[in-house]
Amino acid sequence: MFVTGSHCTNKIFALDDDPDGIFQPVGGELVGLEFRDRWCDPDCDSRNADAALIHINRTRVWSGVGFAPGLIARTLMRQNECDPQGSGNCIFHLRIDPARVPLRIVHTRDAIRNEVLDKVGSKSGWTYGEVSSTCSDRGIPYPSPPLDREVEGRFTCVDVVEYYHGGGDSGGPVFSYDDGRDDVTLTGIHFATGGSGTGYVSPFSRIKMDLGELDPSWRPWPDVEVTISGPTEVCPDVEYRWVANDKGAYHPTEYAWSGALTGDEMVIEGRAVGWLKVLVTDGRDMSGQDSIYVRVLGNPDDVLPHPDCD
Repeated sequence: MFVTGSHCTNKIFALDDDPDGIFQPVGGELVGLEFRDRWCDPDCDSRNADAALIHINRTRVWSGVGFAPGLIARTLMRQNECDPQGSGNCIFHLRIDPARVPLRIVHTRDAIRNEVLDKVGSKSGWTYGEVSSTCSDRGIPYPSPPLDREVEGRFTCVDVVEYYHGGGDSGGPVFSYDDGRDDVTLTGIHFATGGSGTGYVSPFSRIKMDLGELDPSWRPWPDVEVTISGPTEVCPDVEYRWVANDKGAYHPTEYAWSGALTGDEMVIEGRAVGWLKVLVTDGRDMSGQDSIYVRVLGNPDDVLPHPDCD
């Protein structure tokens, strides 16, 4: 599961009634289904956060993109100016640093006034700035197509941070970062703009009030455990089915069958005698494998077939 802004879902401030789920804006592939989103009609008193919980669809998530609980993408540049080159245009750097590991969330806490916080978003990348106020009540208007009118989101606690951002950054993590370290402390998620260089943040402690207990902390990757299920004794000239069961694998997952049969799907069918092997590699480039020996029932010299092969 992951947390994003409620206004990023199909129905703002309410659980989606669209069974088709949440789709990527680029590529149009299914990400998952909304699992929690505290109801708040246009006349409600307030919400604690602009946040929703999404249950990832591991079988149909955007092809080629995995997910990494507790990790934050680290771009090549961390910037606190709209344009470090001074060209007069906002230039944000989105290229991921291939030489360094992602940032790891190891703690959560509330923001502190006047401290520096960082934000990573899909539009503006890695930016940072000073906290100008904490936990202030805000009324923020949202266009709401399902209701065909504007909805005002009333929030009992909003942090205001002076960092650059762009449309599409909503749901991006906001965190405390010590230069040179890989571990960070999460304080909330970006959800709205107060101007080109001012971001509004839903504190993580308030997100939990609306969505329930959550733990965003990074943990070491579990190993990929693979077991093949299917027959190890077969009748001659009969097709059978074998399945590669993978525990701990993260989508996207690749399968490579070898030996008696070859294929690249989770399930393989056919006539097999001898060693049957499968190698499973997941979206983290971690792998596991299993093999079984398939033999023919009975003795090849028997005149009559084995009783189980009648």
